[in-house]
Amino acid sequence: MSEHRFDLVVIGSGPAGQKGAIAAAKLGKRVVMIDRREMTGGVSLHMGTIPSKTLREAVLYLTGYRQRAFYGRDYKLKQEISVADLMERVNTVVVRETAVIREQLARNGVTMIDGTARFTGPHTLEVEGKQRGQIVEADYVLIACGTRAAHPPEIPFGDGVIDADQVGQTKSIPRDLIVVGAGVIGLEYASMMTALGIRVTVIDQRPAMLDFVDHEIVEALSYHIGRTALRRRTAGQYGSARSGGGRPGAGLAGADQGRRAFPVRRRPHLCGRRLHRLSGFGRHVDGTGAAGGPSHVRPACPPPRVAVPLRHLYHPGNFDGRPN
Repeated sequence: MSEHRFDLVVIGSGPAGQKGAIAAAKLGKRVVMIDRREMTGGVSLHMGTIPSKTLREAVLYLTGYRQRAFYGRDYKLKQEISVADLMERVNTVVVRETAVIREQLARNGVTMIDGTARFTGPHTLEVEGKQRGQIVEADYVLIACGTRAAHPPEIPFGDGVIDADQVGQTKSIPRDLIVVGAGVIGLEYASMMTALGIRVTVIDQRPAMLDFVDHEIVEALSYHIGRTALRRRTAGQYGSARSGGGRPGAGLAGADQGRRAFPVRRRPHLCGRRLHRLSGFGRHVDGTGAAGGPSHVRPACPPPRVAVPLRHLYHPGNFDGRPN
């Protein structure tokens, strides 16, 4: 098992990890980034921001949505749009952006190690990958693992019940869809599916939509949603999702039921993935995947009066479950 020594180890190659690694490298530090090769660019590139925005543009282009003011509301660039039509454009962008990120990291002298990491000591990590294991030591560690879709036990994923990361894995475009959660991700995908002609119902426990956004923006969004076929329902309490008889659905108090559930909540990307354990560092991982316990691991921009006994560990924000 080979050993390497660096000034900074970055776990995760998403936007936060990239910026941290390159900034340190430009200051003359020896930097290593640990992530699976197929996930270079992180969730943002492979499941989140880049795929969703590319999918949005593909939907608007193929449906002719932007040209309907001139050609009429029934105008379509392509009459029968398939998942393959949409994912071809998404995959092309992802491949190109992956190459750009790898070239940028190499140009700045950032070492890339293919694999997953776990702590074996305060400054030591073991990397497990396709090749033989490696031991990496560093003065500082930046934990930038990102998030993944939450899978509550009461939701039977599979057979038509999917999360936000599985959109591109569907075999066909459904006739109708239930989106559970009226947050940014839920409304984004609900709007796209509505443009494709899918009957979409958005269900959320909160009475106000996007309560953290300026109310004038929310009012404008609500107005435009009201002009589409998208329906929004408020559920007093989330009950369950069912999958059976070829018609997945959601059971929610005070809400309609539909054919397909689409949960969209997210959780920190820690348990069983890139960061296997945090034992011995005064941290524990709770049921949501967020790191709890004393604030021994500080964010990159820590709030005032935060205790940080282990000053060599940093994280961009998702590590402890707080929003960015």
